Amino acid sequence: HVVESLNEVQIVSSTQKLSARVVGRDRVRDLAVLKLSVTDLPVITLGDSDQLKLGEEVVTLGYPLGLAGGLSISRGVVSSLRKDETSGVSYIQTDAAINPGNSGGPLVNLRGEVVGINTAKLVGAGVEGLGFAIAINSIKPLLAQLMSSPQAALSPTAVPALRTYANPTYTYSIAYPSPWRLDDGNPARVRLYTSQIEVIIGAYRSTEILGRDPLEQWVDYQIQIWAFRLDSFELAYYKKVIRNGLEGIDLIVTYTDRDGLPLYARAFYAVAGGWFFSIYGTTLQSDQRLDAPALQQVMASFTFTGRVNL
Repeated sequence: HVVESLNEVQIVSSTQKLSARVVGRDRVRDLAVLKLSVTDLPVITLGDSDQLKLGEEVVTLGYPLGLAGGLSISRGVVSSLRKDETSGVSYIQTDAAINPGNSGGPLVNLRGEVVGINTAKLVGAGVEGLGFAIAINSIKPLLAQLMSSPQAALSPTAVPALRTYANPTYTYSIAYPSPWRLDDGNPARVRLYTSQIEVIIGAYRSTEILGRDPLEQWVDYQIQIWAFRLDSFELAYYKKVIRNGLEGIDLIVTYTDRDGLPLYARAFYAVAGGWFFSIYGTTLQSDQRLDAPALQQVMASFTFTGRVNL
């Protein structure tokens, strides 16, 4: 995300300024590779992120907030090792300080080896020490690919194939990543899930929704209930959309659930064939950056294909 819209950048050190070209991007991994037209530069060794242990000390390097005074170093530990089941990318969670200006910098073990690339942090009231780095072993194959074909663009090869679920009772279809699991024992409440994500597709008679119509009135009523019942509730996004021929409403909200977990939720609501459809997906706010694209993809695929067979 640091060089998302750029093709050329300047790399500045304490002794020189160098021009570099962006030769590849991978938006799934939030990764870019730059090429410099100089040689004999000092290099750092890439370590083995698979050998990291919880509690192992690590160091972040970067230029947080662009503060004057040169390179900044902060120290912490490996708090958790996570794998995004949708993209297959592994991440290192650390309490070492990661701030704007650290993104793209290395996460280094105490042997001086790069074990990760700093990419994101979770911010919010009551949240401390939740930074994330892309595990270096997740990108080594891409580095080898790019060096063997310097003009090749990085592609999001980690995105798995999609499966399509067709609900025979409510005649809708929805696509989801193949590693996800499906529970359609109740066709009115279908569940898609991983260890990190849960998506519920619900179907209700529109007359059961407290007689409220149109859709906008009911969704606004839901928001009022959430705001009253949930701690730290925040409506981050609200937009009327037309998707696959259906008029609907897209929502993004964040809140703290009854167990004290900070959650990120994305939802799509629509009315079709006299029925109300709710597609509601949640993940931890700490996993938001990893899981939000998959949730968006699932919401965008929802298609009502006929009439309800009851």
